[in-house]
Amino acid sequence: MNRIRAVLVLLACVLFYTGSSANAQVSTGISSPLGYVSSYMPFMGPNASKSSDSIFPFSAFGFSPNFRGELRGTVFLENLQNGTFRNSTTGTSFDFVKDLGFQKDGILLESMARTQLSRYALRAYYRTYLRDPNGKQAKLNWPEWRVGADFDLIDYCGLRLGLDVDTTWKQPTFGYSPASGTAEFIALPRPVTMGAHLSYNPSDFENITPVVDLRYRMPAIQGSSVTEFEAAAGLKTPRSSRGTSGLMVGWRYTTFEHDTGNRRLDFSWSAFYLQYVGFY
Repeated sequence: MNRIRAVLVLLACVLFYTGSSANAQVSTGISSPLGYVSSYMPFMGPNASKSSDSIFPFSAFGFSPNFRGELRGTVFLENLQNGTFRNSTTGTSFDFVKDLGFQKDGILLESMARTQLSRYALRAYYRTYLRDPNGKQAKLNWPEWRVGADFDLIDYCGLRLGLDVDTTWKQPTFGYSPASGTAEFIALPRPVTMGAHLSYNPSDFENITPVVDLRYRMPAIQGSSVTEFEAAAGLKTPRSSRGTSGLMVGWRYTTFEHDTGNRRLDFSWSAFYLQYVGFY
């Protein structure tokens, strides 16, 4: 009987201690959502991303059940480096600036939204010209919408390194009507690119931190060949519960080539830009 009583007393003490700890954790959970649950699940709570990345820094299956993303607004000061169109069938050859009246400089506005779950992200771009460089005798209509997807091979402590794919929503078109000669309109194949990205965006709740973005795209299919390199750097404010924001400056260089044998269209442009970005 004495042994039974001793066991019952010990069991009561254990239950009392466990109940007190549970009440404290439940109270914490009330003031901080998921606080109680996250104490038992290693990949939940405010340190979920850091926890999973420390264990799976190179794994596609290190899954953090949280969303990340960003919104960007950018002003580009574009400069047309070169542009030519040749038609061997008709024997015509035009320079964008000299023959077709294109402007060397243009001002482009571009917005971008990106949402990310674990290592997978989707992007959407919308662009419009504030100063259109198209000429009086020719017009290059580049699609306003572009969509893309990213896969991060590395996602660790604010450093992202991965692969991406992009395409435009519609087909680009090119048309010209020279002062002498026959007008022509071309619906170009929709460009598809594959590439890589490198991004550094540390999470800091106290200090202003640097942000760096690098992207490179190259043609994935024949027909409309787009090659592009982009580099940007800037500063962002300390992180808060509503996210953070920053300013970046950058440079983008783009080339395009369409060659069917008898017709060839190629041009390139570079642009310096100022960008506002909001991270959430």
